[in-house]
Amino acid sequence: MSYFNEIVGGPMSGHKHLINSNIDWGQDLLFLKEWIEKHPEAKPFYLCYYGDFNPGDLGVGFPLPPVNKTQDPDFQPSPGWYAISVNYLRGYGWKLPKHGFSYFQKYQPVARAGYSIYIFHIPEDEGQR
Repeated sequence: MSYFNEIVGGPMSGHKHLINSNIDWGQDLLFLKEWIEKHPEAKPFYLCYYGDFNPGDLGVGFPLPPVNKTQDPDFQPSPGWYAISVNYLRGYGWKLPKHGFSYFQKYQPVARAGYSIYIFHIPEDEGQR
């Protein structure tokens, strides 16, 4: 589903060109479940998932990350692990506020679940102060 030609950077860079149903319908929840099972140290864990399927039905029901409702450029999440669907990462709002999670763009993901869910780790020394 997330195929992009190598000229635009392949599927790893597809989100720089298109979002919404072009790249993310929540299809990577099974990959996220697999990643979580391989990383039991990833706690606390938060999930901002784009899709209609209840992630809790797969055993990946986690609390929502903090929403940056005011688009404060200095907003920082608390220490922990975060899985963010690329649509929310790029500022697309559907059921949640537009740009409410785009603050994660200033962080480097540590992993990906498929091509549509980015995983971030905010260590103790970088979280909210």
